[in-house]
Amino acid sequence: MVAMRFAVASIIITIISIRKLHTIKFSDVKGGIIVGFMLFMGFATQTVGIQYTTAGKSAFLTGTNVVMVPFIVWFIYKKKTRCLCDYSSGSLFYRC
Repeated sequence: MVAMRFAVASIIITIISIRKLHTIKFSDVKGGIIVGFMLFMGFATQTVGIQYTTAGKSAFLTGTNVVMVPFIVWFIYKKKTRCLCDYSSGSLFYRC
């Protein structure tokens, strides 16, 4: 079912952006393949993992992952994120 959803989304986005497809560089395709593979691995591991845990625990881990991304970006790139991301990430630790 997930594959069908992504296939439909791919067809729709191709139709919408058909005019811009000839300007795509190889580096864009390479980056898209890498990011797409990482997204696939995230979905695949979460789908397999949900069989062994509750939906609530899976949602907590997914939510924590989303909140931790600004900190990971800061740690790797030494680049501060936008203010809104900082506030949303900080609110997680404030509530705990």
